[in-house]
Amino acid sequence: GDETLAETNVADANRTRAASVAPSASPAALAIAASLERGATHPIARAVLDAAARASEGSRGSALPEVAVSEFKVVHGMGVEGLVAPARAAEAEAFGPPRRARFGNPEWASEIAGDDVVKRNAVTALAGTRSVDGDITAALVVASGSEEEAAAAAATESSWSPDRLTRVFRFADAVHPKAAAATAALRAGAWRGDKKPMRVMMLTGDNATSARAIADAVGLPREDVHAGLTPSEKL
Repeated sequence: GDETLAETNVADANRTRAASVAPSASPAALAIAASLERGATHPIARAVLDAAARASEGSRGSALPEVAVSEFKVVHGMGVEGLVAPARAAEAEAFGPPRRARFGNPEWASEIAGDDVVKRNAVTALAGTRSVDGDITAALVVASGSEEEAAAAAATESSWSPDRLTRVFRFADAVHPKAAAATAALRAGAWRGDKKPMRVMMLTGDNATSARAIADAVGLPREDVHAGLTPSEKL
C-alpha cells in the first residue's frame, strides 16, 4: 500500500486495552481521531481515547498534540467528521486553513479524498488486507485541500501533512467470559418457566468477518448473523 497509510493497532474495542503496536507512531493522527471521538460512547471511541491516554502517559509527560475541531457532526452508521487543525499557532500556520477530516467506515471516510483515486483505493485496500478473524477497521482521512495546498503539504516533512495523517486503525472485539453461557441459556429457554427455546439473532454494523468470529465464540449459528447493518436496518 501507499507508504503514507499505516496500519495502526489501537486497542481492544470492548475492553479498551493498550495496543500491542504503539499508536503514538503517528501522534497527530491519533490526536485527531481522539478529538473527533471525544464525548462519544461507542466502544471504538472508548478504545481510541484509551489509546490516546496511554500514548500520552508513555511519552514521559509529553501529551499528544492538541487539535482544534469545528463543524463537528456524527454520521450515524458511518462515523464522525469535522474541520481540524493544530491548536498550536506555529503548527497551525504551517498546516494552513482547517481541513475536513473523517474517522469511521473506510469507504465513507475516503470519499473526502475527492479526485485522489490513489489515496481512496489505498485506504479501502489497506482496510481489507492483513486482517485476522474478528478485526474491525476504521479509517482516518484528512482532505488535502487545493492543489497548491496539497503540493505545499507534500513538500514538508511535517507530521501534520494530510497524507501522513491518513491512517487505518484496527480493533478487535473481546468476548465477555459469560457470553457463550448466556447465549446458550437464551437459546434453550432456560431462563423461562416453560423452557421454550428462543431464536437469538445478531444484528451488527461490524463487518461480516468480525460478526462471524464473535458468533462462533458464543455458539450462535451463522445463519442468524446479520452484519454490516446501518442503525435503520437494525430497526
